[in-house]
Amino acid sequence: MQPSLPGLQTTYQPNQSILTSLGPRYSNSITTQVAYDISARSSVTLSGSYGILRFVQIGNIDTNDAIFGMGYNYALSQKDSIGALYRFSSYRYIGDPQAFNSHAALLAYGHKVTGRVALQLFGGPEVTTFRLPISNESNRISAAGGANVTYASPRTGLSITYSHGVTGGSGQFTGTNTDQIQNTINYKLSRAWKGNLNFGFARNTSLGLSGTSQGSQAFDSWFAGGGLSRPLGRTANFTVGYTAYIQSSSLPVCVGSACSASYLQHQVSIGFQWHTRPLVLR
Repeated sequence: MQPSLPGLQTTYQPNQSILTSLGPRYSNSITTQVAYDISARSSVTLSGSYGILRFVQIGNIDTNDAIFGMGYNYALSQKDSIGALYRFSSYRYIGDPQAFNSHAALLAYGHKVTGRVALQLFGGPEVTTFRLPISNESNRISAAGGANVTYASPRTGLSITYSHGVTGGSGQFTGTNTDQIQNTINYKLSRAWKGNLNFGFARNTSLGLSGTSQGSQAFDSWFAGGGLSRPLGRTANFTVGYTAYIQSSSLPVCVGSACSASYLQHQVSIGFQWHTRPLVLR
């Protein structure tokens, strides 16, 4: 599968779905998850991540985020399951006094439509608290949630994912409301080679935490691409991919002396991934 590129990211990584940042960037994150089976039908899951988003050129907002989650899952039958999740997210900005935390309490439902198709739904309230009040508000209550549809066969895999909630701001804002949808299709071309197609969309609207100029700004971002991959032995993988990024904004974005409400970027990637063999603790 094509390596993850700057663009639309997952919940536990620094969000980068606003594309018109100034100059080079780098991002690092560490994520861990522990699952424990209480019984044949129930289990608990603990997860946590810490991520940074940094920019070489001034004019962007460097971000730190820490996200922790705790969930409970229960299988009602072979096809249906329910769950509950609490998620805490903390966002801090280098050189900016503003910061905020969010608390989300989510209920989840999963259903196996057929032997190859599965559906997951989750949603609930999200409470966001601000270090510095905005519009005389120290906290806001909004909705968070999402859905995931997967299909799997011996040669083909399909995943459609949607999420809604508060994110870090992608280096442009101190916080955004983000809607994201991502679609990935994987296909086994031969014994060694696999191909994939991916496309998606994200809409970011500012929380308005750094001034009134952010209050009405919104970004719509699309991406589409594909890639090829093959294993190199048992512990390595080679990938090559192409992705096109297209963005429009409600207000012009200025890079140097040029200002525009639209943005287009082409990206070609070549990757080499290495991992150890599974370590089993007994």
